[in-house]
Amino acid sequence: MKIPFLILSLTAPVLLYAASVQYEYDASGRLTRAKYGNGAQTIAYTYDANGNLLLRQATAGVAPGFTLVYLAGAGGAIQGVATQTVAQGSSGSPVTALTNQFQRFVRWSDGRTDNPRTDTNVTANLQVTAQFAPLLAPGGTPHWWLASFGYTGDLSQAEASDSDKDGHTAAQEYVADTNPTNAASRLRVLRLDKGPPVTVHFEPASSNRLYHLRYATNLASGGWTNVSGPLPKLGNGRQDDLTDTNPVKRAMFYQVAVEAP
Repeated sequence: MKIPFLILSLTAPVLLYAASVQYEYDASGRLTRAKYGNGAQTIAYTYDANGNLLLRQATAGVAPGFTLVYLAGAGGAIQGVATQTVAQGSSGSPVTALTNQFQRFVRWSDGRTDNPRTDTNVTANLQVTAQFAPLLAPGGTPHWWLASFGYTGDLSQAEASDSDKDGHTAAQEYVADTNPTNAASRLRVLRLDKGPPVTVHFEPASSNRLYHLRYATNLASGGWTNVSGPLPKLGNGRQDDLTDTNPVKRAMFYQVAVEAP
């Protein structure tokens, strides 16, 4: 009489790993191997000549794991688990890009714009950075700049206002990097040296702005042209000057123009 018997050999703890299963069979249709989670666990089956199961051997492998890293650029922070270890084919946990005051979320560095984001079916390491940008009024003036001078409420109206009555809107004063609440704070020409070369002195020259020297030969017809040469230049933070090194052969009119980078 044949006595069926079964030998179990467990070489490592069985991993509880939710993933796909691959089955292998012999020519008689008997199950010979089952692979769980891309090798995270393998169970091998051995039979005798009569087809009785002799051995079931389970071997635990190491489930492939990947690292997800979420960073925040200037203007925000990450909410959630910023560094995650995720098994192959699984999903990470949600993370959210939080914005600082007067900032907006733009995108992740891999081009995705979903926020919060959850990475699913992970098959590789990942490192992405949340990118932010300043909130702007319709004319391009940053909200933080307007708020720093006490503007509140509808910042689109604040941008177009001239609260110091100096003839320049808050938007124009942002470009010039002057104080929109102080009429004495304005970009102005101090003097012109005829030279040669012609040099125009002005203030204030913000170290955060670029300055152009422009000329015209007829104020009636208008049409200002940038002086050729090594311009524009970054302001020095105090009184500054711009020079026209080109030969001046006729009457010229000059203008200092400012640009916010």
